[in-house]
Amino acid sequence: MSTSAISTWAWSAVLQWARLGIGAAVFLIAARFLGLAEIGAFAVAFAPVRLAQMVHRAGIADATVVAGTDEARRSALFALSVLLGVLLTLGVLALAGWIGGETGRLMRALSPLPLVTGLSAPAEGLLRQALQIRALALRTLVAQGGAALLTLAALGLGWGAMALVLFAVVAAAVTGALSVAMAGWRPQVRPDAVAMRGEAAFVARLSMRELAAGAPAAVMQVAVAAVWGLPVAGAFQIATRMITLVDTLALAPLRYIALPRFSRGLPEARSAAIAETLGQAARLAFWLYPGAALSASEIAVLAVGPAHGGAVAPLFAALCLSGMVAALAMPLNQGLTAAGHAALTLRRTLWALVVSLGLALPLLPVSVLAGTMALALGGAVVLVPYAALAVPRLGLSRASVALAIGPAAIAGGAMAVVLWLAAEQFAGLGPALALGGKLALGSAVFAGGLALTSGLAGRRSLAPLA
Repeated sequence: MSTSAISTWAWSAVLQWARLGIGAAVFLIAARFLGLAEIGAFAVAFAPVRLAQMVHRAGIADATVVAGTDEARRSALFALSVLLGVLLTLGVLALAGWIGGETGRLMRALSPLPLVTGLSAPAEGLLRQALQIRALALRTLVAQGGAALLTLAALGLGWGAMALVLFAVVAAAVTGALSVAMAGWRPQVRPDAVAMRGEAAFVARLSMRELAAGAPAAVMQVAVAAVWGLPVAGAFQIATRMITLVDTLALAPLRYIALPRFSRGLPEARSAAIAETLGQAARLAFWLYPGAALSASEIAVLAVGPAHGGAVAPLFAALCLSGMVAALAMPLNQGLTAAGHAALTLRRTLWALVVSLGLALPLLPVSVLAGTMALALGGAVVLVPYAALAVPRLGLSRASVALAIGPAAIAGGAMAVVLWLAAEQFAGLGPALALGGKLALGSAVFAGGLALTSGLAGRRSLAPLA
């Protein structure tokens, strides 16, 4: 890997750790100050707002990356982004009025977020298109760091769940303002209705993919609150935030630079880049998520304390499967988008939405754990046929995919078996010491298994050339 590529990856890691990691860390710190019912009320209030923001972050920003230097398209995307922001903000306000109570109050306070995101999403896309990763990372560190300090102060003053609202609003506003200033772009062409409709179709495909991907967790969040009450919904929200933090620490940087990287060069170069990224994602996913699932009790206690850790740990362990599926699907999603096959990614997420909720909602009244496990399983079921359709469209062979994923999968399986068999050896230790021991043992087994299987796979692939 070249020096410039390493620098881009490093700053992308900083960017994602700042954008998602700081937010998740602030939430987990807040969980030590708040009751599960307060966390549940915020989670239900934030669920529709988060879905509304996905329209801009996935649809508008990614469309701007793909649009290149076409000023007419850029201007049309900006006008569409602002219009959607206004409509979504009004929709959130109407929903808050209908819900009422503490959840409605929190939702009203969060309602400006879709408009703020709509004003800044095209600028975000332009900065990503130019691979200004260092500038984006520094911007996000300033915005998220400042919002985090204000939130911690608000928690100390007893603001309760409104402190989490403060973080979301301040971080979005400062990030958006800095993005617009850094991009230095203003609409150059007056967009017309025809141009906006043309862009709307592409934006809809991109955003619907992310909406469908995010909808199972959002719908499940609301359903858990309706069936089991706000305290259980709070535990579910903490588990999902912990998965977000795990994803951020390892996989989000790879995801962030994938689309710009895949959008450049010839199809042959794109196929090679996708295969390389798939291998990287597989190695991280099969090391990270099995280990996290088998260390869920220690991670939960260390993250949110013993008061909430017992309720959170089994849900977090179940959701680790969702994290693994998302990691393995990411290179396929981004590669298909860059190659002009975004419709296939949309179909996959729609099927995952139907299958996941179709399995989870009937089991939710039995127990929240059963519903959560079914939710995660649904995504895994859909991934297999999706990969079979995606591989030939990306110019990959089944052998190259197997070579990218197989060694990591075998090493991850061996690690999981060893950690499961050794569980009693860590039972008498404190959570920090037990987690450290599991991390050391699991990493050693995974590294050894990966070296062995990769070596065997490499010799086998070279055998026909001998």
